[in-house]
Amino acid sequence: MLIASYLNKGRPKDGFKVYKWMLRPGSPCTIDKATYEIMVGGLCSSGLVLEGLMVLKNMLESKVPLLPGDGLRKKVIRSLLREARVKEAMAFQELLPCSIEFGGVEGLSKAVDLLDRLIGNWTD
Repeated sequence: MLIASYLNKGRPKDGFKVYKWMLRPGSPCTIDKATYEIMVGGLCSSGLVLEGLMVLKNMLESKVPLLPGDGLRKKVIRSLLREARVKEAMAFQELLPCSIEFGGVEGLSKAVDLLDRLIGNWTD
């Protein structure tokens, strides 16, 4: 996969560009759970946490909400802690869905709201 190749070569911004290209209207590509997880994990590991959170938000808001696995959830939380965003990491620990039994639509809505606030208030 092209995105994974860019991320593995230390070019996360190029991987993010490909991801954005895949999101454009009329794109022949569909983004599956594996693509979302590769993007979120790769961006967070590369220090592009804000971009990783944006992709995670897209993942949760997709037509059929895709839920991150436990490993990805932990990676996001560790990335937030590296950015000294302890409150946000603790909130994600409680809200971010890691299984199908995470609180239904209300739990998903709370996680998306948390991402909206975090992305909106992000400063380097």
